[in-house]
This record gives sequence, structure tokens and C-alpha cells, in this order.
Amino acid sequence: MLRLYIFLLALAFAAAAAALSLANLPVPPPAGAQVLTVKVGTAPGPHAEILQAVKQAAAKEGLNVQILIYDNYSRLNEDLVDGRLDANSFQHRAALQQAVAEQGYDLAAAADTFYYPMGLYARKYKTVAAVKAGALVAIPDDPVNEGRALRLLERAGLIRLRPGAGLNPRIDDIAENPRQLAFRRLPSAELPDSLSYADLTVMGAYYARTISLSPASDAIAAEGPDSPFVFVLAVKSKDLTSPRIKKLVAAYHSDAVRRFILSRYPGTVLPAW
Repeated sequence: MLRLYIFLLALAFAAAAAALSLANLPVPPPAGAQVLTVKVGTAPGPHAEILQAVKQAAAKEGLNVQILIYDNYSRLNEDLVDGRLDANSFQHRAALQQAVAEQGYDLAAAADTFYYPMGLYARKYKTVAAVKAGALVAIPDDPVNEGRALRLLERAGLIRLRPGAGLNPRIDDIAENPRQLAFRRLPSAELPDSLSYADLTVMGAYYARTISLSPASDAIAAEGPDSPFVFVLAVKSKDLTSPRIKKLVAAYHSDAVRRFILSRYPGTVLPAW
């Protein structure tokens, strides 16, 4: 009896191992479907991790997504232009527009992907409307994130920037400051601590997370999916209507990928569709 029990137990373990192995295999496309292949260059971290979920969703629709992870980001647009890639996923819309303008690349955004929302946080205020005159606002001191912070404050209705201030405005570009807000520019790593003395702090999702704050649930104002800093899938302009790219976009914008993003990066990374 003991030998029979051990034998049956071994069979059960073998069956469980086989089931686990099968569960980890790529999902086969529907029977008879033509399998297309698309090469997507990307950066390590969330870009690459989300593409793994996209790969699984795409396989069900007959699209084989080959993911190539780059350490040298400067090559991603060049390899896309040269045809070594069919798409890339690493840059936000503003950066793509800048690359097209400066390098003359014939590239376009095929789809929005995700974003790291910058948020406006306060200990003493629950709403933007409650912010009092003379409040001290801590903002990032690097040019890109300073501009994002000021754009967010404008979006929240606290300031108005001068026309033509561009994508990366500075404090000097504030045209209207009706509540006479005072500003303190700080390195991003110091922004979480500034909540102990500043009335308002504008910071990115990564730094908010270090003190257990989420832009989705704790910020009194936050960037939305209309931000120019939403990441995109970039392709050659001529490939925007390609069947492969359409399948890739459909897979990225699937419910399965949305669920993956929301569960893997709760409140820190948000779908942009």
C-alpha cells in the first residue's frame, strides 16, 4: 500500500508540474490564423514588463511580439528608422515630437501607452479650492519636471502661464498668480520631506510612493492621460495603418494589459487609454 501511495503521489506531482509548465507556455494563436511578427524595442522596467503582457495578449490574435530590451536608449529611434525595429516603446509624446523636429525622423505615435502621473499633494488641504493666499509650493528644480509642475498648477487653476511659454516653462513664465503662491525649487529626492513644511508639494509618482502616497488616491490634483508626457508606441509614419501595428495597438489596449498595469503598479503607473 505504501508503494502504491508513493506511486500515486508521484503521478500527482508530475501532473501538477506538467500543468504549470503548460500554463507558462505562450498562448497559441487561433487555429488557421496567419501569424505575423513585430519587433519592438524598449527600455528595462515597466516598459519591458508591460510589453510581456502585451505579448501574451497579442499571441491570442496571431501576432508574435519580439521584445528587444535596450540599455542605450539613443539607438531605439535610430534602429526604428533603419528598419531593425517595427516599433519602440520608451519615450513620451513630447520627446518623440522633439526627436522628429531635431533629427528629421519620419516617425509617429501609433498609440498612447501609460504614464507616471505627477501629483499635487498637501497635508492641510483636501481640495485645490481650499488653498489659501500666500501658500508655499515646493516644485522640482530640474527643467523638465519644473515645467510639468507649473503646467499641473495651471491645470488645477492656481496659476496662469504666459502664452507661448512652451513645454518646459519656468517660474518667470507665470503671468497670473492670483493667490500669490510662493515657490521653492528643490531636487526631486527632497520633495517628499518638503510636505512637512510646504503647504503644497508637486512631485512625481516615484517620489510620492516613497512616503506611501499615490497620485490616484492622495493627490488633490494630478496629470491626466492628456499630458504630453504620456508614453507612446512609436512607428514609422508609413506603418501607422500596417496590420501588424494595428494588432499590436489592439493588444496593448486590451483589458488584460490594463488589468496587468493596475495590479502591477497600483497608483504609480496608469494606462493612458
